[in-house]
Amino acid sequence: MFLHGLAAEYWKMIHGGDIPEGDQAEALVVWDVKTGTRLRSFQGAKEGSDMEWPAFRWSFDDKYFARLGDDCIFVYESCSMKLIKDKHDKRCSVKVDGVRQFLWSPSDPVVSLWVPEHLNQPAKVVLMELPSRQELRQKNLFSVADLRMTWHEQGHFFCVKVDKHSKSKKTLN
Repeated sequence: MFLHGLAAEYWKMIHGGDIPEGDQAEALVVWDVKTGTRLRSFQGAKEGSDMEWPAFRWSFDDKYFARLGDDCIFVYESCSMKLIKDKHDKRCSVKVDGVRQFLWSPSDPVVSLWVPEHLNQPAKVVLMELPSRQELRQKNLFSVADLRMTWHEQGHFFCVKVDKHSKSKKTLN
């Protein structure tokens, strides 16, 4: 069993530990610390894969929490435990084809995310404001082997470290 204190200690998330692979439907549970109320349960690891821990990342002000999905980021409102709304007032995930990683800004409702190269499309790093889903900045990158992102602790700066393939794609630069 894993226990993770979240968001200024208002909520706790518990992972059931050694749950059989076929029974991951409610493997993650968010609890209200003050009342002991079970607020919401979430799907655990997909069959044949390991779950990243912590499974969710919380925004700087605890209003939102998010989890990486297949070609999307699931962003939830903390108060309702429901997905955020899109511009059509429909609750849905933030669709980003190929997204590999995301991080919350430590000072603003902004996520940084990166998408690796695919076919003839370059890799890209995106800064996106949530819940509006407005793309603030995007940078295309070529010959990317690996990429790591980090925010300055006050959120004033954002750093991206890129490992690149050589032109022959046999070595790293």
